[in-house]
Amino acid sequence: MINGSSPFRMYPAKAAGPQKFESPQAVCHSCLSGTCCSSEDPIYLTAFDILRLSAYFDLSPAQWMLKFTQDRFDGEDSDWKRRAFVEDPDSSVVTHLRRRANAPTSPCVFLTYIREDDGTPRRVCGVHPARPLSCREYYFDTCQTRWTGELATLQAEGFEQIRDGKITADLVVRELNQIGTVNVETAPMSVQLEYSFWIEMRRALDVDAANREGVNSFDLEAYQDPIDEKLNRMLSSAWLRLEEKYGTVPWGEQLHPYEAGLSFTGTAERGRLLRITERSPGKDRLFGAGDYPYYVAGRASLLAMPVGTFRSLSVDDMERLVRNAPDPVASLAALRGAEALVRFASFVARADRLLELAPAGTIERELLFALSRIEASGQRCWKLHPGLRQAQKWAAKRASLPESWRKRLLKKPKGSREDWLKAQSAFGTWQANPSPSGDWPDSQHDYWLTLLRATTEGVLALG
Repeated sequence: MINGSSPFRMYPAKAAGPQKFESPQAVCHSCLSGTCCSSEDPIYLTAFDILRLSAYFDLSPAQWMLKFTQDRFDGEDSDWKRRAFVEDPDSSVVTHLRRRANAPTSPCVFLTYIREDDGTPRRVCGVHPARPLSCREYYFDTCQTRWTGELATLQAEGFEQIRDGKITADLVVRELNQIGTVNVETAPMSVQLEYSFWIEMRRALDVDAANREGVNSFDLEAYQDPIDEKLNRMLSSAWLRLEEKYGTVPWGEQLHPYEAGLSFTGTAERGRLLRITERSPGKDRLFGAGDYPYYVAGRASLLAMPVGTFRSLSVDDMERLVRNAPDPVASLAALRGAEALVRFASFVARADRLLELAPAGTIERELLFALSRIEASGQRCWKLHPGLRQAQKWAAKRASLPESWRKRLLKKPKGSREDWLKAQSAFGTWQANPSPSGDWPDSQHDYWLTLLRATTEGVLALG
């Protein structure tokens, strides 16, 4: 049983009632957001994926690939980035699914918008019975690590606010106007994440327009290999083997039986998908830009951590405590950093499992190490902020401190006090909002630990 007992939305399903699921597949099938179909890299297709999908559409593999696949994408060096997967004889990748716009993070051409009976917008796969292997296994491989799952929970919250009338078209316009033009090369994570959220809300407010918009916005032939080359690649004996990306023993979803026959051929959805491949985008251009291009989507980059389990200090409390300190500027900054750590600890304590695939206690162990370093350093904020010791005692119950760590407790942080003062964020944290030009975290796990470690280093540097 998968049980999200946290007060926070843990899964991208409806928030009403406890979020309990019988299996990972049940989480995936209950998802409102469909974020996995739009936020990651190209969807790889194996030879068997192409055979399954072309049979589903009742088209030849050649006809199907000419309409629904592409080998390169605009705005990136696809040959350098993708070609090795296609040409490596040990790889089963033949080509990639076409996107709504010519970018690897644009929504999949098959992503479909629907409204549930209560009016909640939802994004689903339009070809779910024939979906590729990478889509079948996505929850296990990526979403439950919180790379996509974190973004999915944010979008699920937005969809329910659309249902409840809290997010309207006027609100979306105001928010997008306030954000303005976003440079994806330099904008910090919070800006790109917020921008993509409101772009998606604009689509979900008008599901009919989103489903009608054509994808024929570029010369697809220029981004495809010759069809003979693709067919030869697909049917070459070097490429026909078990789909073993996830190990020699296939997962349950990989072996999910195909039971659709030719039932899709006469449906309105098949007709819609074929029409949008020939139709140019309308004036709204809902899919022109704005999709989140990275693997990490931390809610901590958008708002301050909530007050929770451990004693928190207000701004007035902190200013009063450092009023007579020898260096009130540095003391206040250190106390603000301590407050950020206490709120992070409260978030961890209330949020159940932050990282579903990481070993239990991973964050708690790192938190214990961070707080123990602050205690051992003699930093004045340790005595001033009662929540630090409370959080340390809580973390100690869930993770033991290895003896080897004790030698590292007094390790000095790098950088000058002035550098840390300048880099502190409005919420007292450090490195909570990275940008592509800096050290971008590789995963949600990496993001949380980077936030925790950098904030600890900042507090220590201001001692």
